[in-house]
Amino acid sequence: MLITSAALTQLRIGFSAAFNRGMGNVVTVADKIATTVPSSTASNLYGWLGSIPGLKKWIGEREISSERRKFLAQKLLISTEDLADA
Repeated sequence: MLITSAALTQLRIGFSAAFNRGMGNVVTVADKIATTVPSSTASNLYGWLGSIPGLKKWIGEREISSERRKFLAQKLLISTEDLADA
């Protein structure tokens, strides 16, 4: 095969199409553990997030724990008023 600009363009288009087809079949970790909540406003306020124990505003460097295989449990109380506002 003679390497020409046209041949390279066709090859790039073929690889792009194959990549895009493959990306259509990907299930991300986020898709498995989270829900996308659409919004039609510039910002949203979720007042109940502040009631989650241990949840804090991320400022500065990340704190990473090296503990592994530790099973944790926590309960979260959300008021019925907050649920009604959602």
